[in-house]
Amino acid sequence: MRKCYLLLLVFPLFHASASYSQDHRSAGVSFGGIEIHLGMSEAEALAKLSECCILAPPSGSTIDNSPVSDGQIAGHFVLSKNEASQQMLGNIWFKGHKVVNVSRELAEGIDSSDENVVSFARALKRSLPDVATTALVKVRHEQATNAESDLVTLVFPSGKSLEIRIVTLDRDANAKRDSVSFEEVLRSTE
Repeated sequence: MRKCYLLLLVFPLFHASASYSQDHRSAGVSFGGIEIHLGMSEAEALAKLSECCILAPPSGSTIDNSPVSDGQIAGHFVLSKNEASQQMLGNIWFKGHKVVNVSRELAEGIDSSDENVVSFARALKRSLPDVATTALVKVRHEQATNAESDLVTLVFPSGKSLEIRIVTLDRDANAKRDSVSFEEVLRSTE
């Protein structure tokens, strides 16, 4: 009888912990519909990526084609398999045969050397605190009589906020005008 009670107690705990670990899998980054997760084995990541992408330098080697030693971090560009474009999709890093870092471009087609883009990025960097901190991120959509906007706000514990507002003015279908503003804001919490 005690074994039955023990089994009734242990099974729900095992099931709950298994469900928790499945629900709390690390966030993934997607390349061509293929999702890659931190901690994924190098073999699994390479098998998945081979469906849509190629790596440069090829897996298992460095830029000078020397082999990667255990414990060394090996970084690779992730390129589109489409030979016409060979577009760079992002980067992936392995250490100890596991994915330890993965990144991808969020704004495809943007000229990253454009003076306005660089100026905006520098203004954002200068407005951030010099020390590690947390921030609350808020995203809100607003509708006005002649425009609509999306507001992205970073709220810091100091009370300082950074607001990025993306505005689209209503005009006839062929003459929409978009603009972006970037402001530092202090608001009273009272």
